[in-house]
Amino acid sequence: MPDFIPLTRDFMFTKLLNSEKRIGAIEHFLSAYLDVPLEEIRGNVEILSRDTEKKKKHEANKQLDFLVKLKNGDKINIEMNANNFGPSLRKRNLIYGATVLSNEYKMGDRKLNNIGSVLQINFNTKKSYYYVDENENIVLDYYFKEDNNTKKEELPHLINHFNLSEKSNPKIIFSKTLQIDVIDMVKVYDECYTYVDEREKQIAKWCKMLMSNSFEELEEIGATVMDDKALNDFVEGAKNLCDDDENVQLESDITKAEQTRILDEMDREFYAMMDRKIAMKEATETGLAQGIKQGIKQGIKQGIEQGIEQGIEQGIEQGIEQGKKETINDIINQLFNKKISVEQISEMLDIDLQEVKQIIKSA
Repeated sequence: MPDFIPLTRDFMFTKLLNSEKRIGAIEHFLSAYLDVPLEEIRGNVEILSRDTEKKKKHEANKQLDFLVKLKNGDKINIEMNANNFGPSLRKRNLIYGATVLSNEYKMGDRKLNNIGSVLQINFNTKKSYYYVDENENIVLDYYFKEDNNTKKEELPHLINHFNLSEKSNPKIIFSKTLQIDVIDMVKVYDECYTYVDEREKQIAKWCKMLMSNSFEELEEIGATVMDDKALNDFVEGAKNLCDDDENVQLESDITKAEQTRILDEMDREFYAMMDRKIAMKEATETGLAQGIKQGIKQGIKQGIEQGIEQGIEQGIEQGIEQGKKETINDIINQLFNKKISVEQISEMLDIDLQEVKQIIKSA
């Protein structure tokens, strides 16, 4: 069996879904997401080309992750975002949505009767935020700076819906023809998060399935969201893609780049932690020395003094050793939270695999 490549990789997500062989899984997802019976979806979904129509020669090529058309004419574009959902990605979302919508316009249709709605769904693998400026204006597309008065807040729900609306009264919607949804996937691992309804709980299962780390996990979770045939076709497609040499090389290149970036971040975080621990140790030693000095002045016997000194020395050594252990534990858990597998963590840090698993389990 080939090594597992995460389905949140853009190339895996697009290749897996853009195939008629996976239409069963797609129908199950749309049924859950749109909250309509599967019977109304089945046989009524058409997979469209990822390439958008260019209106002018100088326009940039725009390739979507996955685009389908429903029987009623509505279109749904689904994007997998492995990077932060920052300003550039949000602007790209608007361009994609507007492009799909504009392609609906046909010459001579003055009343625009044939234009269906466009729903753009974003799967975000990293936390998604909105911002509140000094005037209490809430904005999603904003370059956040730590040195201004802007507050940074997490998007409130697993599934967040956005339409054009009136500024002072967001309940007044300009149009529902274009809607952009943001799925904050990391919320499925937030034990404090409360799902809005049964639909969100179901979509959470899809998020967990797409973030699987093994074929076994993919099959186990997939069995809870789709029927056997759809699941078999979906898993078979994933295995074939994971066995493809081109995809294996792509995953290797991405993993190496991520490991380099993460190790650089770890270096900065490690030295920052060590600086804090050293400062704390020095402060503790100073306090202990002052306490001992005061105790001596009060006439503590020589034998007790020696015992205290030995105890302090041993305690400091144990504290330093414990500090090192806590630092390593922090690094391991940070890597795991960034979806780095336990095998990769063990290899990167040269720590026994079972020890890594135990540290993550006890976190």
